Amino acid sequence: DTNAAVGPTHVVETVNTDLAVFNKTTGAIVFGPVPINTLWSGFGGGCQVDNDGDPIVTYDRLADRWIISQFQVTTTPFQQCVAVSQTPDPTGAYFRYAFNYSGFPDYPKMGVWPDAYYISYNMFNNAGTSFQRRRSRERRVRRRRPVDVELPAPRSPTGSSTSTGRRRRTRRSRDRRL
Repeated sequence: DTNAAVGPTHVVETVNTDLAVFNKTTGAIVFGPVPINTLWSGFGGGCQVDNDGDPIVTYDRLADRWIISQFQVTTTPFQQCVAVSQTPDPTGAYFRYAFNYSGFPDYPKMGVWPDAYYISYNMFNNAGTSFQRRRSRERRVRRRRPVDVELPAPRSPTGSSTSTGRRRRTRRSRDRRL
């Protein structure tokens, strides 16, 4: 499971359960390789403890942020662990999230849209032996303008949450039939 994303000055690569950040110009490693679950150190729960892979790394050009995700399927409830950089620097601090699922969220794919980050899965039963359904656009992390990212309240290491900013209304286009 190899993934990479390219930003203005960095390239971030995930391979199975590891993460590395490279200088885009020189190709030199500036961080890592380290286990992906390093991003959830101090977060608690399965995202911190388990490093199960199936990673996604995406660069959001509008917000100038990095999104790194992997699943946690060692213990139930299964989780999708999502980290969004707080600044344009992929080696800096991240907002961290854990989305719980009763089924096995396999083959995740992420998309960046102007109003949110969307993720889809192929959902299987807990044993991974029976396909249940495809879920798309189920989990989304909202964002605002390029510098100020609007996200659900991040979970602190103690489990409490904090506010992250004001909400902005977005216009949605509608399909019109002629």
